Amino acid sequence: MDRIPFQPYNPRAPVFSYRRNLPHWRQDGCTYFVTLRLADSIPRRILLAWEQERKAWLSAHGIAQGLHAPGGDERYQAIDARGRRAFEKRQAHQLHLELDRGHGSCLLARTAIREAVQDALGHFHGQRCWCGDWVIMPNHVHWLVRPVQGWPLEGILNSIKGFVSVKASAQGAKTGRLWQAESYDHIVRNREELEVFRKYIADNPRKAHLSSGRFAVYQAEWI
Repeated sequence: MDRIPFQPYNPRAPVFSYRRNLPHWRQDGCTYFVTLRLADSIPRRILLAWEQERKAWLSAHGIAQGLHAPGGDERYQAIDARGRRAFEKRQAHQLHLELDRGHGSCLLARTAIREAVQDALGHFHGQRCWCGDWVIMPNHVHWLVRPVQGWPLEGILNSIKGFVSVKASAQGAKTGRLWQAESYDHIVRNREELEVFRKYIADNPRKAHLSSGRFAVYQAEWI
């Protein structure tokens, strides 16, 4: 593939944000670190424990009714930025730690489905996005991607999920929903952070103690 033109977060450019269970920040032209996971990749008991922890933290900061209640997001944004970032970083760490424990059906360890993911990641390279480093783990995918202007990240991710879901159904491997609807994403802030994410992607199979044939990894060239 072509060399990827890296574009970090620009503190002087407009930023759009929204939240579901996770925060999502958007800025045109930026590079993102994205995690897509299978729907069964985190056990329900762990999700419930995270939800209780999140509710307790929000309540302690005056948001007892939750972020989706009227005024909840405004009160959340009013919390000290350092405290918010620490809370969000802890949530992300918990997510990625549990993913590496290999919960669920781990359908992406199957060669045919893993190859479908690989094809989908690179399909729109240079048209809708720049496809950077990625690793396909048994129950999740990490990806460095830079959407092309006019192509929202959500649309790109939905296309990938839809394509792989169809392939999995054709293989007889899919029962119910394949992917978790909400993906984790993070705007890459600078070149140093890019290299941290690249190393994380390259090292992920080894740290998760995966045997050969249960993962695929790709390292791009960045400008």
